[in-house]
Amino acid sequence: MSSYQPEAGGAALASRGSRLAAVLLDGIIFSVPIFVFGVIGAVTETEALIAVGGVISLAILIAQLVLQGTRGQTLGKMALGIRIVDFNTGGHPGFARIVLLRVIVNGLIGGFIPPYVLVDALFIFREDQRCIHDHIAGTRVVQA
Repeated sequence: MSSYQPEAGGAALASRGSRLAAVLLDGIIFSVPIFVFGVIGAVTETEALIAVGGVISLAILIAQLVLQGTRGQTLGKMALGIRIVDFNTGGHPGFARIVLLRVIVNGLIGGFIPPYVLVDALFIFREDQRCIHDHIAGTRVVQA
């Protein structure tokens, strides 16, 4: 018998599609300033514009980390109506578990072992729909 629990704290699991869409949306939100200011800076040969794009993207990254740590949501997750919760309680997992374990530790593993990024993402096709970073942090993603 499986120990899989389809609901955490009364909330249904987020769909695989909504999780993917949220990640893609977050990537677009982060990348657009770098791309736009980079192209304009390259065309006008203005290094300051390229730097502005980098600063805006850095500010977006910091905001995303704060949102994840305090609300369990990035801008993409907010737009898709999903959030990160503690696997066992369905409550907020806390800043350290979300940012340190889901983001930083997971990013470091992916930085040292590039195929890990693909394997981590493919875990979403398991019955519990939890990626490796969810297992590391003891979290799951549910409908908000």
